[in-house]
Amino acid sequence: MRSAQPNTAAHDLGEKFEHYQQSESLREVLFIDPERRSPQLYRRNAAQSWEIVPVDAAVGAPLERVNMTLSFATLFENV
Repeated sequence: MRSAQPNTAAHDLGEKFEHYQQSESLREVLFIDPERRSPQLYRRNAAQSWEIVPVDAAVGAPLERVNMTLSFATLFENV
């Protein structure tokens, strides 16, 4: 999981994400925009391509690799 700050968001979703994609063991990357509280979940599919996974912020992010759903209500409850 990576929290994208306004001054680093372009770098995080660009160059840094390209670096993440090179890791064969990495299966999911979750970026969270803390200002908008909006998630972007990317998952490597069976063809080894990265795809965007729809995330309902009211439900949470389904993280298959760790077998859990990350609740955004919980994540942001003290923010």
